[in-house]
Amino acid sequence: MSLLLIRPPGREAYPGDVFYLHSRLLERAAKLSSRLDGQIFLSADLFNAGIRPAINVGISVSRVGSAAQIKAMKKVVGKLKLELAQFTELEAFAQFAYYLDKATQNQLARGQRLLDIDGIREPVSGSLLYENNIISGAIIPTSAAIGLHFYPIWEAAYVDEWLYNGGPYELIVLHFLLGVACYMGRDWELSFRLGMRPWIAVAYSALVLAATAVFLIYPIGQGSFSNGMPLGISGTFNIMIVFQAEHNILMHPFHILGVAGVFGGSLFSDMHGSLVTSSLIRETTENESANEGYRFSQEEETYNIVAAHGYFGRLIFQYASFNNSHSLHFFLAAWPVVGFWFTALGISTMAFNLNGFNFNQSVVDNQGRVINTWADIINCANLGMEVMHERNAHNFPLDLASVEALSING
Repeated sequence: MSLLLIRPPGREAYPGDVFYLHSRLLERAAKLSSRLDGQIFLSADLFNAGIRPAINVGISVSRVGSAAQIKAMKKVVGKLKLELAQFTELEAFAQFAYYLDKATQNQLARGQRLLDIDGIREPVSGSLLYENNIISGAIIPTSAAIGLHFYPIWEAAYVDEWLYNGGPYELIVLHFLLGVACYMGRDWELSFRLGMRPWIAVAYSALVLAATAVFLIYPIGQGSFSNGMPLGISGTFNIMIVFQAEHNILMHPFHILGVAGVFGGSLFSDMHGSLVTSSLIRETTENESANEGYRFSQEEETYNIVAAHGYFGRLIFQYASFNNSHSLHFFLAAWPVVGFWFTALGISTMAFNLNGFNFNQSVVDNQGRVINTWADIINCANLGMEVMHERNAHNFPLDLASVEALSING
């Protein structure tokens, strides 16, 4: 009856067994056997209106419900389904109304914001102001209208305007970059005063350069702070997809070197750790724990580097091993640091549209037929990601402009 009346079924009105049977009936009607905890229904009207994902919350069902949610998420989204159902009915009646009171207008505005699940259709930080950004919880970059202008809070007419235009993003990012740069200088100062070599500051510079490239150099190259990386988990993944769509980052040589640095550093550290633990020098008897033989800050080594890397040299090849502990640990630190430097350099070059290698022109034979390659698949994926990015812009990416394909003979 609830579905016939276009009302959402829920645990508030129905026992659990009825809720379970409803989803089972849907499975039989659709001739499918679902292993999930319910069914998600999509709406063509929402899709045509630009709402992604176009989920019809009113008739989508779940066997588990809020029992599978953490307490924080349950508290935030507990009433969303009911509010969305009320908004749908109210929106239908509001189309025929001549005058809407303030409470009705607020309820309609609230419902329109609820349809935007991840907050990306909200004007800049609107999803944060209205407590709607339940997926990312991100600090969204400054409005494109601000560009590269310095936008402190005293430049806005009132605080809500500053928040609405993404003022917190500039505040956080610029203070963060200043703080990490000063901390790197402090690392160098402490090393200098203690008579140490400044390797700690040099290693820390990799993270400082990477953050500067993403939060400052890239927005400058693109002409607006709105192109900076959102501060949050979802925002991090979002800018990764955007970089691939707009700059083909996976085909950029500096990105490739950065990946080799990060994953190579992990691999080398794992190998070194396994060699160390396999060649520990026992300082205790068999009846005592091996840990009792070592003391923090002791001068002598706890493992035999000659035995460890002698084995490693025979396992791989002779010159892959180290006989000196200092050179070994310098290599373990330098490899990922250099990789981070290349990554920061790659982001900085792509900021000014010096992108990765592209194969935008398909290869055709002498009959004009396209010779499908992996490059065509990458191009299609990039175009799809670029079209889905910033859907409110209502424009096509420049890559969709028609380009005459190259022909080959033979």
